[in-house]
Amino acid sequence: MHAPRKEKWQEKLDRSRYLVGAILFHLILFFMIATLVIWQAPTPPPTAIFKQVAIHPPPPPPPPPPPPELSGGGEKNPEVQVQPAAPVDAPPTVIVAANPDFTVDVPKIEKLPTHFTKSTTLSTGTDSSGGDNGGSGGGTGGGFGSASGNPKQLVGDFYDLKQTWDRKPLAMTYAPYYDVLRSYISSWNRAILNKYYKGKTRLYTNAIAISNRNSEEAPAAFHVENEVLPKFWAVHYHVKVLAPTGRYHFVGYGDNVLVVKIGGRLVLDAGYTLLTTDPNLHKPYGETRDWMVHDNGNPRKLLYSGPPFSMDGTTPVDMDILIGDDDGVCAFYLLVGKVGGDYQKLSNGVEKLPYFELNSQAPPALEGESPPRSNVPEPWQGIDMTSPASSADENGN
Repeated sequence: MHAPRKEKWQEKLDRSRYLVGAILFHLILFFMIATLVIWQAPTPPPTAIFKQVAIHPPPPPPPPPPPPELSGGGEKNPEVQVQPAAPVDAPPTVIVAANPDFTVDVPKIEKLPTHFTKSTTLSTGTDSSGGDNGGSGGGTGGGFGSASGNPKQLVGDFYDLKQTWDRKPLAMTYAPYYDVLRSYISSWNRAILNKYYKGKTRLYTNAIAISNRNSEEAPAAFHVENEVLPKFWAVHYHVKVLAPTGRYHFVGYGDNVLVVKIGGRLVLDAGYTLLTTDPNLHKPYGETRDWMVHDNGNPRKLLYSGPPFSMDGTTPVDMDILIGDDDGVCAFYLLVGKVGGDYQKLSNGVEKLPYFELNSQAPPALEGESPPRSNVPEPWQGIDMTSPASSADENGN
């Protein structure tokens, strides 16, 4: 036998070339397929095109009408011409946030302090109608009115600004309290006060003649002394009135708040704490020595006078009065004078005006101090406001 022949190196080289070529061919084929199939990028979506749209801002509101001017010059006329308020079917409800930083997250008051009980020092002065301090009928209102009366009198509702309408406590302090009242007199929309706790008892009175007393007598008069602490409260009185033809002005004082609106216009801001900035609504009436309310022996402030306004003697107009107190003691006096009327005067020429009264021929009886006043009444006439067109609860007054 012959021994196996050994391959020459040239033959090995030729055979390896075929192997290497096959490997390279398959690698190239692999990368081509991967490039075309695996890593092929998706087709991008078509570009969206937006058209420009012009937005035109709404036109500005028309400017408010200028105030009336004096016939002989360019100064503002403080006189108010009273016009009857037109009835409305469904006025818009306006909720005013008095203070954006106002917080109400406080523990609920479970019960009143043990010393807080119904006042036993209510005034019992009576007028000719048989009520107390301008009230009508029985009951004791301590000068705030009587629970029995009629819609021809001032009709008062009590509000506690320390509680919501459903008795949830509010962390009320001085600044938010006056913010709420300022918001209210800017519109006199009852929706603002109706957010707060409202007493169920209404009181009726012919006059605002409440001598200096503890603030706790107000919730006691409205029979909410067991639900309301005697501070940060307010009372809104409303009536429709007629007065003999002429020009009038109100004079008064309130501790802490007394504001009067008639025929849709503010005509007096006479509180120890003023709610308005118009000086025509709170001009000092008289001098310091004439008369001042005293708080525990300390003199407070004078009477204030408002601008003149006209009454035509035939058209009933709405009249609203807001009183309130933040704590301690309170007092409220409202007098009225006819411009050019014949009144007795003090030694310095200040006129002694009668109390504002409705449907009465006798001045209201007061206990304690009272400003100098005339005992000759000039009663105005209250008009029944219970018809649908003039209901206070329907029209927001």
